[in-house]
Amino acid sequence: MNVLFSRHNGMGDVVMTLPFALAAARAGHVVAFETEPSNHDWLRLVAGPWLAPLPLVCNPYDDFRAEVPGYDRFVNLNRLELLDEWRTAAKRRARSQQEAIADRVLLAGLPVPPSLSPAGLWEHGLEKGSEVLVFSKSTSPSRAIGPKTLEKILEKFPGATVDPHYGSKVELLEAVARAKGVLAADSGPVHLAELCGTKWTCFHTTFDEEARHARYAHGICVQSRVPCSPCFLHGGCAAHPCTDDFGA
Repeated sequence: MNVLFSRHNGMGDVVMTLPFALAAARAGHVVAFETEPSNHDWLRLVAGPWLAPLPLVCNPYDDFRAEVPGYDRFVNLNRLELLDEWRTAAKRRARSQQEAIADRVLLAGLPVPPSLSPAGLWEHGLEKGSEVLVFSKSTSPSRAIGPKTLEKILEKFPGATVDPHYGSKVELLEAVARAKGVLAADSGPVHLAELCGTKWTCFHTTFDEEARHARYAHGICVQSRVPCSPCFLHGGCAAHPCTDDFGA
């Protein structure tokens, strides 16, 4: 069958989807992956010939398509964050992102991989170095690492590189693959580290390990000690400084 996955978000969201796309390819299907063009180069590097990156053909924030002409199966993951919003409004905890993807894949009649971690999917062969990378920012300020916590991190890792900039997403991916360790807010570098087999520590504020990283194997999660964390608000809020109370 011809299978199309669609996920517009950043690198971390795409990485979470890759084990499912690979499972479809291993089942003998022809797999395409619709995502932002900025993700295409690193996807080709990681996936190789078994996955064809394609540009998005519609506004992903209004994308509720159930099928696409020319494809036997379509797994539309572009509005997956709506599940967080609905469950938060219903005063229920957010679901695991990996489990939510698995539901969509099963409904499309496709196989779910035995492991929901992307670890081992990319055999990069890059030599590990001694650099520790710290990514303090995220898409929402409420999911960032605050200055007090960052100061504590640098006390433990005085030579760490903080918020490095790279010329491309391929360079970012390769830097994470070579790194000794990654410390990050709840953001893409955590998923990249899991993909690369690099040890990671994730600092959670609005979400928690179960909602985002419970199926991962190469790192640990540290939860904000603010009483309302996790609130499961995707965009967070401005009422509580949950980014600077992670303990020691």
